[in-house]
Amino acid sequence: MIALVLVAAIVTQDATPLRAAATEKAARQTLLYGGDWLELRGERQGWLQVYDHRHERPGYVRPSQVRTFPVDDKAAVELAAIIDFVRDQPGAESLGIGLVALYLRAAPPAAVGAEVFDALGGMAQRLARRGTAGPIEVAESYGIKFKSFERDGKARLCYDGEAFRRVLALPASPAAKARAALGLTEPGCVDPSLGASERETLAAWQADVLDKVDAAALPPWLGNRVRLRVASVRAAVTYAHARKGDWKAARAESQLDSLLTSMPSRSVASAKAPASRRRVPVTSSCAVRAATPACASSSAAAPASTRRCTLTTAALGTGTVQTVNPLASWFRWKSGK
Repeated sequence: MIALVLVAAIVTQDATPLRAAATEKAARQTLLYGGDWLELRGERQGWLQVYDHRHERPGYVRPSQVRTFPVDDKAAVELAAIIDFVRDQPGAESLGIGLVALYLRAAPPAAVGAEVFDALGGMAQRLARRGTAGPIEVAESYGIKFKSFERDGKARLCYDGEAFRRVLALPASPAAKARAALGLTEPGCVDPSLGASERETLAAWQADVLDKVDAAALPPWLGNRVRLRVASVRAAVTYAHARKGDWKAARAESQLDSLLTSMPSRSVASAKAPASRRRVPVTSSCAVRAATPACASSSAAAPASTRRCTLTTAALGTGTVQTVNPLASWFRWKSGK
């Protein structure tokens, strides 16, 4: 834990050297990154004398390399405005996380709402995708946790989603809850080493998370992302039941027809698309992934080894025809409307 200080200095530039003395020729003790929180102890010859709690050593930095804040209620208002500015800035994730940590220390408990955790979750998620070592160490010093695993021969780093869980637990806007749910159900962050029973438990939990989001209250592009994720997760739950031979539960879980008919088929029709591509209903993108299984009594052999399916990008509304084999290991299926 970082000790409470009267004045804190937030490093604003990556690879900022912490000097042993107040001169450019002094030995460089370590490199600091955006978001590192320093304790301000004084000023000497145009340098700030600070103490780095993360590396546990004193040193000197240039005033232009940091931003100082008193740790009090007045600073919390200014910090909230700066967080709102940097939250969507690529490359400023560790700086934003450091500002959030300072805000949580300075603001009174009653002033802390879901907005700050929404910003924290988004920045931590983007930082995990970047995978830059220095900024990740800064985030971890504030208690942000990441999990890593290997997928397709490559290491994958993912945020554990604690801030997103707080957003869902607090009063928040529909858009904030949608971002939190999408972050917690990111398919690329599912550990490939999970067993079948663990995957079933995870899919059920993800379905419960997505049920807390009202897609109808969202902008069309964000609502469609939620609907597609719901279709994907419900397909996973349905498959888990079908895998165990529980076809009654599988059909009860699968509600593709109601899901797809509730999706505006032309909600993204105004998006610009190249002349060589044709617009297609956004519903077609989940017609194969989230199909409804037939009853066991009417099951038949698996469909042909290949089938031409029309997929679409939800954000752009443009279609691409692709030959895939999505149902090779399944019983007979029927697609949604």
